Amino acid sequence: FRWAKHGAILEIPDAIHHVVEAYRKGQGVEPNRVAAFEWQRKAAENSDEGFYFDLAMAYYDGDGTDVNPGKFWRWMRAAVKVKDQDILEAMNKLADAHRNPLFGEFSEEDAFSWIEKAAIAGSPHAMIDVAQAHKYGKGVKRDAAQFLDWADKAASAALDKIPTKESSPSAGDWSDQDYPEALSTLAAAYSLKGDTPQAASTAKKAAVAAKVALIRVIKLNRKRQDGKQLSGRRLPEIMAEYLISYLEPDGTVAPTNQSKYVKWLKRIDTAIDQTVPGKEDDQDKLSQRLANVIFALALTYEKVPQKSQDEYHRFLEKAANAGHKEAMYRLAMKQNLSDEKEKLAFSAWIAQAVAAGSNKAFIAKTLSECDLPATEFRESREMLECLLDEINAIRKDKHTVTVPLGDLVAHYTDSAALESMLTFEPGAEKNLMWLFNVAYVNDPTEGQRLIRVAEASFGRANPLKEFFEKPTGDLIELQGEDFLIFVGSFSLISDRLDLWRAYGRDGIGFSIATPLSAFPGESDQTLMGGTWADKANASAGSPLYRVCYQPEEAINTLERLSGPLKKISEQTKKPELEKAKNAIDRIVVTLVNELLYLYKDAEFENEKEVRMIVAKRFDDRSLRRQRRAAYERVYVETTGLFFEPTGSKIVIGPKVENRKEVKISILHRLAQLGWRHCEVDYSNVPYR
Repeated sequence: FRWAKHGAILEIPDAIHHVVEAYRKGQGVEPNRVAAFEWQRKAAENSDEGFYFDLAMAYYDGDGTDVNPGKFWRWMRAAVKVKDQDILEAMNKLADAHRNPLFGEFSEEDAFSWIEKAAIAGSPHAMIDVAQAHKYGKGVKRDAAQFLDWADKAASAALDKIPTKESSPSAGDWSDQDYPEALSTLAAAYSLKGDTPQAASTAKKAAVAAKVALIRVIKLNRKRQDGKQLSGRRLPEIMAEYLISYLEPDGTVAPTNQSKYVKWLKRIDTAIDQTVPGKEDDQDKLSQRLANVIFALALTYEKVPQKSQDEYHRFLEKAANAGHKEAMYRLAMKQNLSDEKEKLAFSAWIAQAVAAGSNKAFIAKTLSECDLPATEFRESREMLECLLDEINAIRKDKHTVTVPLGDLVAHYTDSAALESMLTFEPGAEKNLMWLFNVAYVNDPTEGQRLIRVAEASFGRANPLKEFFEKPTGDLIELQGEDFLIFVGSFSLISDRLDLWRAYGRDGIGFSIATPLSAFPGESDQTLMGGTWADKANASAGSPLYRVCYQPEEAINTLERLSGPLKKISEQTKKPELEKAKNAIDRIVVTLVNELLYLYKDAEFENEKEVRMIVAKRFDDRSLRRQRRAAYERVYVETTGLFFEPTGSKIVIGPKVENRKEVKISILHRLAQLGWRHCEVDYSNVPYR
């Protein structure tokens, strides 16, 4: 180190590189990131081009110095012009910086421009990024044909770059992993095109390529002496994508495919164990995504002879540790509650399942606290789970939202709300929406439609009355017991005068219309599960659900609920369950809340409403308060998922003055926020 430092003082480039690495790794000298940075800075300012990239990254990451966007841009733009060096990484970093609002030059178009340059220069990974940009419309017009074309180019380029013999690349070398990812992207492009056979064939190639790449990663990691490990990145996930081809439309696996399906499950499980993520936070993300695969592997052992039950338990526990709430619940239910040691295990696993948002776990935990005899505990749990299954089936059958291709889902609001949704501050999400408590909605009977169906209409006593009606005849106050309900209202109609009058501030507001694809799809996270899920797993949003208005729809739902409710009612009349009756009634009320806010009176049918609904406890930290003149309104914020720029439209209310100027103002604001493909429509007909 001393000799290298003498050479560095004489400005010998190789000596400076040696000194920088010595200070970084503590080789021959105490580690000192600041000293390493200062030598990089001195060399770069003396026109040593080999240090431009590293100095720019030091300013980007704050490595040995403060984060400095201005100096990052200066040195990275210099690095990308250096000849006889690999400038592809510099192009990728410039693209990343243009996507980072904290660096002051946010622009999806500029980011795409750099990625495209890297792709044209031959980078397979950049080609994948260009393909994805065309798929999602990020910085360029959405184009399915270009998506397919670039994905195909990426697959060919990545195949050419796969090493022909084992080498020892740096920890950031993904050359052999680009091929399976490119094939995975190509499979998605074929699927979007509607070419299902080609998509399935390409997905299989991607899975096989991922398996081969993983073997190479493992071999190289065993040989490495520097302690750095290559990451398997997305390899197990790419292998998991192929599993879809074995599934029937109902989600089952045909008997003829069972052995192949299990073989791939085992391969993916091995891949998860042997993959070393690049970052610690990637481990959680990877495990969460692949928990379903591990759980599916556990289920395959559940159905085989007793000798494989140990494997079932092992994979069940592995899936539970990866965050799979059904696996947690099953582990809890495997315990014998009469044994003190197993009872402790039950308590631990059931608490984790409840925190993950499992309704089944909530049922079991609540019943376990009632000290029921084993038989009554099992029977009560099974009856309540039967009710839960029927509620989930009703929600799927009757409330799934479908819209014709090209149609949008609209939210009417005012200018202040529009500004709050679109405001973006450094470090915060953008495109947020506020869900307000149902106490502020315009229907005084909100949430009571199913309960108020009269005996004359239903043909017999309403099965919900027993659980929701007090001895005085009053209905239970749905809010004020355990939780608060929050609703986000949308319409399938983006521009109609009666909706402007009711929800668009009498025509002086805005309607934000966006594709259904901008919202979360079907989710196993139930409305009420969110009330007890911990903050890490609970979502502030939900899929959209269709509201039903016709009396016959409410009656049909009551018919479907009456069977499970009757069994529960008869069960709670047993002497052994006298002390547990109140707890069981509260479970029923909690579960039925999944449906109550999806039914309204027929007089509101013209709204064509679809809803996002969440429930929160009183002590939930996500609760917010909006100050008003004389009171506060309670609300929760969604995450930044719900208004995607591409294909969206903002309709200006018919009574807004100077609508053309307002349109220009909105477009300018959207451009600042990174929206590039949003239409602003101010051509609607004013009131007559």
